[in-house]
Amino acid sequence: MRAVVGGEELMVRVEVRYDDYIRVRRRLCTTELQRSTSVDSLSATPLPPKDTGSRSLLNSLDLVTTRTHDSSFADWATDTNTKQLVLKMKQKSQALTVLAAKHEIAQRQVELQEGMVRGLQREVTRVTQEQETAQKVLTDKGKEIEALTGANKGMKDTIDELLAEKTKLTNKLAMMERDAKLKDDKMESFQRDVTRLTWEKETAQIVLTDNKKEIEDLTEANKGMKDTIDELLAEKTKLTKKREMIEKQSQEETSPEVPEAPDRLEAIETGNYAIKLRWTPVSSTHHQLNGYMLERSVAFQDRWTLAHAPLSVLPVTTTDFSVDVQPYKGYSFRVKSAIINKGKLLVSDGCRLEDVVAREQYQPYPPRNLMVENVMQDSVSLLWMEPVPADDVNPAHYEYVIEKCHDVDNLLTTWQECLRTTECKGTVKVQQEGTYCFRVSALNKDKNVSSLPTALGRKSWIFIYEI
Repeated sequence: MRAVVGGEELMVRVEVRYDDYIRVRRRLCTTELQRSTSVDSLSATPLPPKDTGSRSLLNSLDLVTTRTHDSSFADWATDTNTKQLVLKMKQKSQALTVLAAKHEIAQRQVELQEGMVRGLQREVTRVTQEQETAQKVLTDKGKEIEALTGANKGMKDTIDELLAEKTKLTNKLAMMERDAKLKDDKMESFQRDVTRLTWEKETAQIVLTDNKKEIEDLTEANKGMKDTIDELLAEKTKLTKKREMIEKQSQEETSPEVPEAPDRLEAIETGNYAIKLRWTPVSSTHHQLNGYMLERSVAFQDRWTLAHAPLSVLPVTTTDFSVDVQPYKGYSFRVKSAIINKGKLLVSDGCRLEDVVAREQYQPYPPRNLMVENVMQDSVSLLWMEPVPADDVNPAHYEYVIEKCHDVDNLLTTWQECLRTTECKGTVKVQQEGTYCFRVSALNKDKNVSSLPTALGRKSWIFIYEI
């Protein structure tokens, strides 16, 4: 069906069953109505009729209401909703047209971009080929430059060698010229010397002839003098030997032989109050060995004192000795061999051992600066510093042991362990009034070796009393 609405032609297609279409067509033909429908305008779907009940539905269709004009269709065509539908369809058509135009423009832009990409790819390919060609040329030029550099280096070396050879030849030529000149000068000098010597020879021959007789007389006189000289030389030899013997005896009396020193001194045991030393005995000497002298000094001060007083020397059979020392101090030691010569004690040079500390192996140094931090009615808080470091002790293995002692009637009781801690502080409980003394020692837990304790001075003793 077609209709003109708002200046636009509107066409509506209706799908009906084929048998219904034939029935309606016949009906329209019998009524002689002017129809706007046609077979071409209807899209029929011929299907075999299966349900006769559908005819009543078709009968309700009023496709034509007037003979000259389809008023129902016209009302529908002039309806506001239909106009809005037409307007929307027109807008959609325009939008589709715009989208088609944009699509075409976008497609052209894509084609242009693809063309640009293909052009850029060709340009990149061309530039890459040119770069590869340039790189190849640079490589060839580099090889050529290296070859020329090597050739230039060889030529430079050759030039240097030739210049050096030229210098040598120049120097040699100058030396040859100088030698030739010297030879000429020497020849002239030799000629002058020959002339002078010839004249001197002639003069000497004359003098020799004149003195020949005098020489014969002197020879006779010298014979007697030669005998006298021989006697004097023999006497001189005797006196020289006698003087050497006297000097040797005098030297032995004034500078007696010094004995040989022991060649090794070592510490075999170390402790807080004693250090045991051992040395190698002296094997030989011209005089009988009387013994050994062992001396000690505070480390690096060279103030030596006997380590075995009141003995002046240790017995000759003694090769080890324990020296009393003060805890944790450093000492130097030296041992000398001693002999008695003509009632005098002579000692050798000393064999030294430096900086031996008076402490046990793996033993920590004692805690430092022990002090009272706080005093309460039933407790005392102590504070101290970590020991000085030792080479053979790891500070991570330190454990501190606190001990207390109760003073009763100015008499100290036994020390009692009351606390162990790994920190440099501790609080000790006290249970009765009175005066207390405290001390702290450092324990090397790894080797189970304890330091000497650090105690509070008497002025720092604590008095606890009940309130």
